[in-house]
Amino acid sequence: MVSVHEYLSTSYSPDCDYVDGVLLERNVGEKDHSKLQVRLTLFFGQRCAQWGVSVFTGQRVQVRKECFRIADVCVVRPPEPDEEIFTSPRCGRPKERGQGMLESTELRTVDPAIVLPVDSLFA
Repeated sequence: MVSVHEYLSTSYSPDCDYVDGVLLERNVGEKDHSKLQVRLTLFFGQRCAQWGVSVFTGQRVQVRKECFRIADVCVVRPPEPDEEIFTSPRCGRPKERGQGMLESTELRTVDPAIVLPVDSLFA
């Protein structure tokens, strides 16, 4: 188990998400994932003025007290957060599977002995 303080004061390579004391691997380094991230960033970035939003990549967001996620693409409405780690955006539980959001019921962690059920992450 890792404390929130330790997580936020340590550099990880590659960077990790943090859920209830557990470090989670992120989906990075694959071409398809990278291409989608670029396309989403460009799509939202080209519409920032029109839609009145700001776009960030690799943005750390505190989802709840002991849950920090690093969003591949984070789109926020005004006012743009002043903080380095966003705390105001909220993450909701995905409503449907099969739309590419969650392909598994479990998430990999940095420690292969720890497996987390997806349902517990959006509670």
